[in-house]
Amino acid sequence: MTREDIGYAIRRFTDEDKHPVFWGYFPAYDWVAFCWLFGGMNDLPFAYPQLCLDIKQWAIELGDPELPRQVGARHHALADARWTKDAWAFLAGFNPAAGERRCVGRKNPDQLAATSA
Repeated sequence: MTREDIGYAIRRFTDEDKHPVFWGYFPAYDWVAFCWLFGGMNDLPFAYPQLCLDIKQWAIELGDPELPRQVGARHHALADARWTKDAWAFLAGFNPAAGERRCVGRKNPDQLAATSA
């Protein structure tokens, strides 16, 4: 698939969610690559947050419990995504309210409008 096709597929997958939340494990670089699918961070679909929440950071906040072991291949996108979901569910067992975090809005939305005009 082309980068553009992947971006459209992700949008179709998340279309029903008005405030999607993205989680990753040490996701800083992955988030940059994810944003490139749409052009850049300022080009993300409107409802998308400008950040990806970090499973490891959340674990540290909770006292750094040992996360579940990953089953299957490592550094394989689908296996990693499934493990991230398992790790999220594990941590949500400690702190269910934190698992429902949402990032709504953008930093200085009036500045974004001013710079694109």
